[in-house]
Amino acid sequence: MTGSRVWTIVLVTLVTLLVWAFAEGESLRSDTRQNVRLRVTATPDLTVSLTGSEWTGVIRTLRVQGPSTSIAKVLDRVSGGIEIVPGRDVSGDPGESTINLREVLSRHPDFAGTGVRVQEVEPATLALAVDRMVSLEARVVVPLPPGDSAFSAQANPATVRVSVPQRLLASESFKGFAAAPEVRVRVPADALDDITPSAPLVLSAAELAMPQEVAPGVRIDPRSVRVTITRRVRESSKVLTTVPVHIRLPAVIASTYEIQVEPDSETVDEVTLTGPSDLVDQTGLGGSFQYQVVAEVELLPSEIEAALAGGTDSAVLTRQVELRRFLPPGISWDAPSRFVRLRVSRRATPEGGGE
Repeated sequence: MTGSRVWTIVLVTLVTLLVWAFAEGESLRSDTRQNVRLRVTATPDLTVSLTGSEWTGVIRTLRVQGPSTSIAKVLDRVSGGIEIVPGRDVSGDPGESTINLREVLSRHPDFAGTGVRVQEVEPATLALAVDRMVSLEARVVVPLPPGDSAFSAQANPATVRVSVPQRLLASESFKGFAAAPEVRVRVPADALDDITPSAPLVLSAAELAMPQEVAPGVRIDPRSVRVTITRRVRESSKVLTTVPVHIRLPAVIASTYEIQVEPDSETVDEVTLTGPSDLVDQTGLGGSFQYQVVAEVELLPSEIEAALAGGTDSAVLTRQVELRRFLPPGISWDAPSRFVRLRVSRRATPEGGGE
């Protein structure tokens, strides 16, 4: 046998093997996986909850068909779980719906364009509820013994962002939170026992919690704050009969909206200041005091626009006032009512104005 004939036989054999390997790789086959984890992931603007009582968090049976090499890659990719994202894989519109898992997975990035077809999924459907998140700025409250003025507390940061599902925020249990958002620091029950004036308690990462015991889907950012609790030395209190109310708002909207304090809300009455005696003595109304007290209400453009939505020309908002920005550190305040009423309205456009 000549050398050229041997090479011809070798070459033909190699080509045959390559054709067989390619055909084997491209041949269709079916494969099944059991208990594939499925996660429905929330987004910054949406929250998703699974409403089906029988859902266990896994796809019990996933059967696919396709080229052998593609099936192997796809099944390896989904072995760590499949993630469903609202707005990408399912509708991001608020409301309850039942999705067909086979159809959803067929369009999923793990399967689409791979040549692998989803044949069977068990369970076949998944019930879920989508809701929009409403973001609010909430005051951080450090719970101290009621009526005990021996301690002062400072949280850093003093406010956090709380995102609440829209339907939950509109519920009766969240009515108070919607009007005056606040979250509470978890302070150990015996944490105050060993505090002395020279040794304050510092919680470097105090966990935050909602006032409501049940708050599904609520997100707090950040989840923890730094808290310093100090035992005061000399305490005293004073009562300010009236404190004027000032409105704080961006200058850019002053020409668009008119904001007025309602006549019955022009002052906050019977404001009690409590804290170290020397600081209490320096806090009050009038030029003789180092710290001038003002009851401030901050309004954001989004709040005004929401109140006047739908073409309303005028609306009354109830908002909580804050004195903290004007008080020295260590001074707390209280009043029978912390809320005032503001009337917001659109300024009339001069005749001939506009573009």
